[in-house]
Amino acid sequence: MQILCVSLSTFDKVGGIQTFNKYFYKGLRENKISYKVISLHDNNAPDKKVLVCNSNYFKFIYFLFKYSNSETIIIWQHVTLAVFLPFLKLFKSIKTNIITLYGTEVWGKELSLFKKMGLMKMDSYWCISNYTSKLIFKKFKIPKKKIIVFPCCINTPLKLMSKTSPYKKNELNILSILRLDKSGKLNAVLDMLKILPILIKKYKNIKYTIIGEGNFKTKIIKFVKKQKLEKNVSILGYVKDTTPYLEHCDIFTLTSPLEGFGIVYLEAMLFKKPCISSKNCGSEDVVLNKKTGYSFDLKDYENLVKVYSKLIDDKVLRKQLGKNGYEHLIQNFTFTKFKENQVKYLLNYL
Repeated sequence: MQILCVSLSTFDKVGGIQTFNKYFYKGLRENKISYKVISLHDNNAPDKKVLVCNSNYFKFIYFLFKYSNSETIIIWQHVTLAVFLPFLKLFKSIKTNIITLYGTEVWGKELSLFKKMGLMKMDSYWCISNYTSKLIFKKFKIPKKKIIVFPCCINTPLKLMSKTSPYKKNELNILSILRLDKSGKLNAVLDMLKILPILIKKYKNIKYTIIGEGNFKTKIIKFVKKQKLEKNVSILGYVKDTTPYLEHCDIFTLTSPLEGFGIVYLEAMLFKKPCISSKNCGSEDVVLNKKTGYSFDLKDYENLVKVYSKLIDDKVLRKQLGKNGYEHLIQNFTFTKFKENQVKYLLNYL
């Protein structure tokens, strides 16, 4: 028996799904579970366990058939790859087919007929959040007994090395980290910029820092200039090491309704920062409203301004929410917990 992980891409791109996959492989190694990875679009393999196909579909199909048999548990790591399952099952008997579902790739848009066909033939559905699990149950009528909530994690070192603050003294720093592309996540920044002038009238020392690259970075820069917010907004683009910004910010915010989970909130919680997120998305598992931060309905600008003002005025509240967030992280989203979940769930099929 061997675990065969089938990936769209993991090593050549950065994102939530890629991060989850890397932790998944690391978990298999440390749990001493035999595995192999076939990656369709990656070009560089980190070790011999990974077979990369450089976007060559014939190569991908060849590997898929070669390493699949009646003793194989296939972990399908993107819904796009589900289109291959009906075809594979015509010629191969597979022990178990498990699909890991992150978020918008499965509930953010309508799936093609072939993706749906493949999705419905899976034996088990490992969802990264309760929100994703609820949506696939509702949208695809998948039996609840086949659905498992298997959240992501981050590394939690025993001791964090403090770094020099990148901010100026006496600033109240609000931070967002995201990709500045055409996805709906961009609205999280635009919404913050729309309410920022209201906050600036009351708090002159407020500073909003945006970290992230993407095709829409220029659009954000133009919007900031149009609103005359240059003194209060810093757009940094790509930053290799974001930990100093996370460590020394006062509030972390990303009010995007398109979060399948929200690893970046965990990174902020590691530094005991209060988080502001959106309701009705995967981040509700991470950001607990009024306990580790606040969650908002889309475009609820009035309440958003009230909560920012409340957090800015109350340093004790910020610390308490940050402490609660850290405890929530340690209890539920460490790599140790991730490995325990992995073994527990895989034991059902080994």
